[in-house]
Amino acid sequence: MNPGSYRLSRQVLQQMIDQEYDELFNQNETIYNTQVQGQSYSQQSQRNIDELFTTTLSEPLKKMHASYLRSVAKNCYQEKHLDDHFPNLQQVELCRELERQKIMGKFEKYHALARDSSKFKYQDCIFAANNNLNRAIACIEEYVDNTKNDNNIIAAQFKIDYPNFA
Repeated sequence: MNPGSYRLSRQVLQQMIDQEYDELFNQNETIYNTQVQGQSYSQQSQRNIDELFTTTLSEPLKKMHASYLRSVAKNCYQEKHLDDHFPNLQQVELCRELERQKIMGKFEKYHALARDSSKFKYQDCIFAANNNLNRAIACIEEYVDNTKNDNNIIAAQFKIDYPNFA
């Protein structure tokens, strides 16, 4: 049987990707991958951040991106920009960026502000913790919780700003 014709489920493929990622980037042995079967705080926060795009807003963002691509195809690839004698790549790129801002700009701005807010709270908390390990761990745990709360806040704002995609 040809290995290219295997049909693997999403879960198996995701496990393969996770295993390869762990082999590449988690080369240090820690208690999280030897003694305790769990995830480090870094892995938890990254999972929470990714969850917004993989589950919470996956379908609406796909619809939004498809709308963006249709708009770009309609508005940015006009004959006047694609002349063989004078291709105007800069004009096409500018048009694509303007279309992206029209369709996704509000979401991207709000997403960045929400994530930055959590990062700043975390940095301020770590600074205030100084050399107190228990307070620093509490800051990290609070940051992990904030990443999860940010997902809910961003998703709620997305539904308000983009009811046609939700």
